[in-house]
Amino acid sequence: MKMKPPVPTCAGLLAAVLLLGASPVPPTRYTVVMSGIAKGNLDVSREDAARRVRLSFRDRGRGPDLVTVTRYDPNGVPVEIDISGTDYRRIVIAEHFASAAGKAQWTSAVDAGSAAAKGFYVTNEGNDEQLAALARALLKVPGRRLPLLPTGEASIRRMAEHKVTGSAGEAVATLYFIDGLGMEPTPVWLDRDGELFAGGGTWFGVIRAGYEAAQTALIAAQTRASDDAARAEATRIAKRPVGPVLIRGALLFDAETRAMRPGMSVLVRGDRIAAVGSDGSIAVPKDAQVIDAQGRSLLPGLWDMHVHLLGQRDGLMAMMAGLTTVRDLGNDVPTLKALTDQFDSGALIGPHVLKAGLIDGRGPFAGPTKFLVSTPEETRAAVDRFAALGYPMVKLYSSLAPALVPIAVTEAHARGLRVGGHVPAGMTMTEAVDAGYDEVQHANFWLLNFLGPEVAARSNTPARFTDAYTRGHEIDPAGAAARSFVAHLKAKSTVVDPTLVTFETMFTGWKGEMSAWIAPWAARMPATALRDSRGGGRATTSAQLVDYRASFLRMQQLLKAMHDAGVPVVNGTDGSAMLYARELELHVAAGVPAADVLHDATLGAARVMKQDRDTGSIAAGKRADLILVDGDPTKRIGAVRCAALVMKDGVIHDGNDLAVAVGLKPRNGACQ
Repeated sequence: MKMKPPVPTCAGLLAAVLLLGASPVPPTRYTVVMSGIAKGNLDVSREDAARRVRLSFRDRGRGPDLVTVTRYDPNGVPVEIDISGTDYRRIVIAEHFASAAGKAQWTSAVDAGSAAAKGFYVTNEGNDEQLAALARALLKVPGRRLPLLPTGEASIRRMAEHKVTGSAGEAVATLYFIDGLGMEPTPVWLDRDGELFAGGGTWFGVIRAGYEAAQTALIAAQTRASDDAARAEATRIAKRPVGPVLIRGALLFDAETRAMRPGMSVLVRGDRIAAVGSDGSIAVPKDAQVIDAQGRSLLPGLWDMHVHLLGQRDGLMAMMAGLTTVRDLGNDVPTLKALTDQFDSGALIGPHVLKAGLIDGRGPFAGPTKFLVSTPEETRAAVDRFAALGYPMVKLYSSLAPALVPIAVTEAHARGLRVGGHVPAGMTMTEAVDAGYDEVQHANFWLLNFLGPEVAARSNTPARFTDAYTRGHEIDPAGAAARSFVAHLKAKSTVVDPTLVTFETMFTGWKGEMSAWIAPWAARMPATALRDSRGGGRATTSAQLVDYRASFLRMQQLLKAMHDAGVPVVNGTDGSAMLYARELELHVAAGVPAADVLHDATLGAARVMKQDRDTGSIAAGKRADLILVDGDPTKRIGAVRCAALVMKDGVIHDGNDLAVAVGLKPRNGACQ
């Protein structure tokens, strides 16, 4: 039984406002920008005490069409909200909130509830205008703090001011950081009247129409403000030893033999491992800092082979998760360089970063990159540009014309670059491999490989997900076609990057159930960050859920077959570093031995990127990238979540310090 909406419809609410005699005001338009490309608009109409916001943009066939109508009290706190339309996934949604007689009630796509009307309601389907409204309300109250509904508390900090020029003349925008909405501060720019001017960042942002050219400067100022605080944090957290460091009493993971070795010591000098041996076999230098591992497991630093770094917080998050090396598979070139330069210098805490340049074809489903190509000449030029930047890899995307794939591959290989990516529309994964792909990202393309040319033709649209979860269960993972496919990958030495964790909730989630990746972290996360964790996946009926979960199982069964056949596997998240341990758990759940998964996450990844002489295992002469974790991950792979110490280039970081820095509560007691 559906709950009755506690507020009127958008049209009804606006009509009520208009009946009060308010004069219509032309909407203020904002441009939605993704990676420098305009994708749509956010329009804000003010009608006395109510505001109507329309958000519409397109991102590779996805994107919302939402109307939000909000009525505020004199303090700028919402008393009625009505949201309707389709969300980013193109699913019809309706969210409602009403506050009256001291009681607040709400329904959203993820929850429904009521509470005392003492707080600012944070919508599940948010937009930047609502963020600006929260900022205005916070700026009005003493102490600049407000309780939130359904739960939590927000505060605000003024960070910077910036003058910009656009079609409407000169404007002054002020940057604020709002704390309490998630695991990192949320930025918003207001004008002198307290109205929204800009929000978001490089990957996704909005800015007042006519001032689009100023977005780069605003994001740069926003990044400086964030980085200044992060640099101070790095100085506090990162401990640079003045002499050698001896770690002793460790259960050491030998990535070469894929075995745990008890009672081991490791001596580190500077940024290198100087010696590895059994306890007592290494002379302790007089000036050494000694770390007693106390039976913890000592592992090489882990590798996430599929990330998109959006800022310094992602670097902190990676290190907190035990990731000392990551591979960025598509980003804004100057933004990524500025970030990684600071990781490398130690000014900011973050992992080693390997980069892949993203190349796609033009069209409505083009990926978030400025390197869009339509001709052989443009294709070669894009590859050459990334080679000149020193990138070791290019990533081909879903809308690239199949005829351009062999041209990109030939040019990349001639320049010494790896080639990976999505399977372009009109091709199967087998055809991409035959065209020269060194690796393929995402396990959904394994399923699409068997579903026919009509499916292949639309794989640059959201159908690459829907076709996978609705029909993937039809595949026989032990059948002749699947066996031939796996054997072909092995023969071609093709690397696979499954990113199973990106599909798990989509394929297996059910409304009301917490996403599996988040459950082990939940007790340490801010309450507001957990709200959408029970939103479920794509199934809306029990019959669908059975089929979609079977489709996910097919991916796991194919992964096991690939592992057994010797197909190289790397571990990637395509999202937050907090997903990483869950990715490893899914590989183990598929039947891959935990020791093999750890090998894939360390030395195996280093070998794929031809860095195994320098890193990937714990051996004398290699880079001092190490993590100490509670428990034995060969027995319970989830133990990698429990990093008590993370060392990168010999610099020591306390696991709890890193956790607090990314917005988690300190670990207290057993780690899940």
